[in-house]
Amino acid sequence: MSNGTTYNQWFIEFSGHVNRIDLRYFQGGWDLSSKQNYEPKRCAIRLNDEDSIQEGYWFITNRLK
Repeated sequence: MSNGTTYNQWFIEFSGHVNRIDLRYFQGGWDLSSKQNYEPKRCAIRLNDEDSIQEGYWFITNRLK
């Protein structure tokens, strides 16, 4: 499913059984039909670790416009 945006796309995967959230941020967009391969920025957040949660917060905050 597409949100109609061709840039700054996020993918968020929550794994509750291991208390983890994986974030992928595609600044140039994510499009299977595109010939350009954009590498995502990634961040793995462990929900039982305060430092990891803080890192995830700044990962998101620094990429929002």
